[in-house]
Amino acid sequence: SIDEAFLDISGSMNLFKSKQDIGIKIKQRIVEEQQITGSVGIAPNKFLAKIASDLEKPDGLVIVAPDKVAEFLNPLHVSRMWGAGKKTIVKLEHAGIHTIGDLAALPLDVLKAKFGKLGAHFYYLARGEDDRDVVPEHGVKSVSNEITFSHDLTDKEQLNKTLLRLCEKVAYRLRQKELKGRTIHLKLRYEGFETHTRNKTIQIHTANTDVIHKTIVELFDQTYQHHRRVRLLGVGVSGFKGQVSRQISIFDEINENESRLDVVSDLVKSRFGRHSITRAAGLKSDKDDNLDEFR
Repeated sequence: SIDEAFLDISGSMNLFKSKQDIGIKIKQRIVEEQQITGSVGIAPNKFLAKIASDLEKPDGLVIVAPDKVAEFLNPLHVSRMWGAGKKTIVKLEHAGIHTIGDLAALPLDVLKAKFGKLGAHFYYLARGEDDRDVVPEHGVKSVSNEITFSHDLTDKEQLNKTLLRLCEKVAYRLRQKELKGRTIHLKLRYEGFETHTRNKTIQIHTANTDVIHKTIVELFDQTYQHHRRVRLLGVGVSGFKGQVSRQISIFDEINENESRLDVVSDLVKSRFGRHSITRAAGLKSDKDDNLDEFR
């Protein structure tokens, strides 16, 4: 998930007093840097850590000792199992399997006969066995930002300001990651959670704010149903080609796919912070209290 991550702390134990100390420090850093709470689960593998992190949300710290795995898992409902969707849960309960402990009590051949490959998957997880490594790097497939408004919006001016500022954020992140993309995405959610997604693939790879914004406005105008209340807006870019890293100066020659305004903006942000400069069209006015989440 976008708000979750796995961390392998096996190489950090000598630097800290205990696993609990690591978990507490992580939670403190989240509060200090993001002003939100976070839940941490610490366990021998990814499956167990994920369950542990969910048990005491939104501000929990759960540690599963290696010799307490069965004691931890057995009472939990089968819905905690990875791969157990609604239909599978119904099938499990019809078979008299309600807890992970019920699953763990069944032989491998019985589970495979009832559920096929999924049965083997359940067999090992129910015993707390998960040998997947924590992989620290994955190729970036998309860069996006979205905002859920504190109250639904119908004001077209505010919606347009929001789109511009989302485009600025996404374009800035692309340039920081030295990426350019061709496919530009719009996400639009009305009241009642009716959600529409639209995308357009352009001819060039870009991280240019104005190019992204122009495409997003086009998609928005084609999609938005006037006077309907909007709950969420999102902007994203995908379809990347990697960029060669280079340090750029305000005096450098800028190619046709780059914007002098973006270059100046990035230099200011690198010196004074990412909220230090924005386009005038995206500036917050007195009626834009709903847009505080950008600050």
